[in-house]
Amino acid sequence: MPGSAEVFHASFTDHAHPAHTHDGRAHTPGGFRKRVLYLDADTLGEDGIGAAVDRPTLEDPVLRVRLSQLHAALAARTEALEAESRLALVPDRLRRHLTGTVAAAPAVRDDVLTDRLRDLLDARTVEGLGLTEAGRLLGAPPTHLVRCSTRRHGLPPHRHLTGRRLDRARRLLLDGVPAARVAPAVGFYDQAHLTRHLRRLLATTPSAYARSGPAPVSRSVPAGAPAGRAARPRGSSASR
Repeated sequence: MPGSAEVFHASFTDHAHPAHTHDGRAHTPGGFRKRVLYLDADTLGEDGIGAAVDRPTLEDPVLRVRLSQLHAALAARTEALEAESRLALVPDRLRRHLTGTVAAAPAVRDDVLTDRLRDLLDARTVEGLGLTEAGRLLGAPPTHLVRCSTRRHGLPPHRHLTGRRLDRARRLLLDGVPAARVAPAVGFYDQAHLTRHLRRLLATTPSAYARSGPAPVSRSVPAGAPAGRAARPRGSSASR
């Protein structure tokens, strides 16, 4: 807007409503880089958008961490369930600041709901399951699913699904199945996707892990096994 300026600080989370006018000029000659998360206009509702106009800057370390994790999941383009899980926790945190209200969770026992969610994930290990679809099948908001799973097992849904895929991958690798065939057979996008998670969990590569076991036993893997591609979450990330 003419005659006004906003200075964004590295320790703050800044946000703007969809019609917010800004040009993104750097405050210093050295310039800057920013990541922008575009939420659907109805994510926060009219009350939240109005409050965002009045208070566009938030100091919330937890929200900053959640947004950083969400950006990383979106940038990977292979972690749809993780991105949905990360995204589910962002709007509630924003609403706390903007309106002071959070939607109440349904009256469902956490342990029962979590067991049902895990059963769904186990049944869909290879093809994957989106958090929105899981919420529809279980009759619970995605945010509640993430919190229930984390509270009971210490792991969000995407970590459970990745663990199941890695369990299958490890067995196939020890049986001598090539990593390029193992990855899509257990639900990973490709060998690089499998390698990334195997490095994170066991600090090793598929080939090194395969060599660590006993002599391989031949096991067939269906050709063209589907990879786990859950629907992309309602949000997009861009680096600028």
